[in-house]
Amino acid sequence: MQTFDDSRALDFIKHNEWEWQKVQKIKFKGKSLASGIERILWFCPKCHAFKSISSNGNKAICKNCNSSFIVDEFGYINNQTVEKILKEQVEILDKRFKEINTIKNVKIIIRDKKTNKLHAIKKGDLLISNAELSIKDLYLEFSHIKGVTTFLKKFTEFIYNSNYVVRIKSENESLLLYHILRRYLHVYSNG
Repeated sequence: MQTFDDSRALDFIKHNEWEWQKVQKIKFKGKSLASGIERILWFCPKCHAFKSISSNGNKAICKNCNSSFIVDEFGYINNQTVEKILKEQVEILDKRFKEINTIKNVKIIIRDKKTNKLHAIKKGDLLISNAELSIKDLYLEFSHIKGVTTFLKKFTEFIYNSNYVVRIKSENESLLLYHILRRYLHVYSNG
């Protein structure tokens, strides 16, 4: 076992999976390597159409411009790392996040932060405005949202009004919603 007494410990734990993969060339076996690519390809990398990508097998196709994106056996998308693709997606989102006003078919679970007691459950389309999220008769103002996170591919979670934990489950949009919320919260906190 290796131990460190100084800043070398941080260098030791810094690890980039894509840099590692370039060297190791570990193959991923499967017939549907592109399955779930919609979770990170929110915009077509070629035409920038929103929610136009659909996957089939090892390939994804843009319904708008017919561009295709192949996921190879090493996990690269058209010879690019997921890290690079996601960085480009976030750059497009930075310019267009206010255009996205709906996340379809979500489930929101709200629990009391201290007791974990269930407060509310809502299902439906999540509407996004400049000031709040809403679903049916539930309104969540950005000014009361803190600590946004995402996990397990399908969940976005945050603290609301310091009293509640709000968990939003969506099939493919949890990472997208996470990035949208971070932009609105940044805009809201900076006036």
